[in-house]
Amino acid sequence: MVKKRLNRVFILYIFVLFLLASCTQENTKEHLPVQEHEEEQISSQKNEFADVIPGYEDLIKSGNPFEFAIVPEKNIVWIYFSSIDYQEERELIKVYEKKAFESISSSSEPAVFISIYDLNNDGQDEIIAFLQGASIWEGSRSTGYLVVYFVDHGVISKSIPLPSLLIDASVLDDSRQVGVIKRTEGMSDLLLLNRLCIWNGEYWG
Repeated sequence: MVKKRLNRVFILYIFVLFLLASCTQENTKEHLPVQEHEEEQISSQKNEFADVIPGYEDLIKSGNPFEFAIVPEKNIVWIYFSSIDYQEERELIKVYEKKAFESISSSSEPAVFISIYDLNNDGQDEIIAFLQGASIWEGSRSTGYLVVYFVDHGVISKSIPLPSLLIDASVLDDSRQVGVIKRTEGMSDLLLLNRLCIWNGEYWG
């Protein structure tokens, strides 16, 4: 009698183990497509940024690869700004930013730091500017307005603001605060205070 009960318990035990094994196998199958999708995304990111970021695989695995990164010196063109040169570009900015300039009181002097670089490899230099003086150019998280102007037929056709950062204007003419990640075609990415800003088709972020 006891032997029969033990046999029943043993058979029930084997049956439970079989059910558990089946459930585990099904769960593993259900998670495979998600895992494969994640691997495809990482692979795509690797291909896109392989020529920019050294050790990009480790950066991607870290969870936030494009916030702060070390870029090889050979890939960077450092941009140096002038508060005096580029008079033609200054006039273009004054026309484009007319309302902002008009809002500055007569007792204040706006500061306009300018550099030029062909960011999109179309043969036309873009204007990279850092502006101070107008209230709309400054905020709690920035010391001024860092912006890229696109010129078309002698006038500024559009502008794209860059991320608000604590740029030190006093050394913009001789410091490595803004860099261009060199590209042979398409829009270049930017390095701002060691923050890698990737062009996403509409803006740098």
